[in-house]
Amino acid sequence: MGQMYRQFASKSDIIVAIVREDADRRIFEIEEVNAAVRSGEMSVQAGLEQIVLHALKAGGDPLRFEILAEAFRSDATAEVLGELVVRFKRVLRDLALHANAALQGDCLAAAEEILLACLFGLGNKTPSAQSTLSIEQTAKFTAAFLYAALQQVEA
Repeated sequence: MGQMYRQFASKSDIIVAIVREDADRRIFEIEEVNAAVRSGEMSVQAGLEQIVLHALKAGGDPLRFEILAEAFRSDATAEVLGELVVRFKRVLRDLALHANAALQGDCLAAAEEILLACLFGLGNKTPSAQSTLSIEQTAKFTAAFLYAALQQVEA
């Protein structure tokens, strides 16, 4: 325990480091998908599926949810989380615009919020014993629903 506090000044600093590392990894994954979509190597729907699949595979980790809950109990860590949310929205905005270039203003902001909420929720979902769908099937259908919704919105 002493070694931890030689590297980190407080429990909040430990939580920020954990959350930041996890967020950086997830944002990098989404940026890679955006690059593949931009280059034509991957369709938007396939990109959404890959992002959803990553979120689902990370889901069900109760420690992650507890760490995030703890992070919001401190103003300093909540501020860092706010900065990370802005970064997530920026990369999700790019993906939404690939799905529908006509998105703008409030519609684009809503698309960012919905994508963020879905990915956050799926990233904290515990697999249900009653589910008849595999993680892969869930990712496929979720991506199809999200893509269809983004396509239907008119700015």
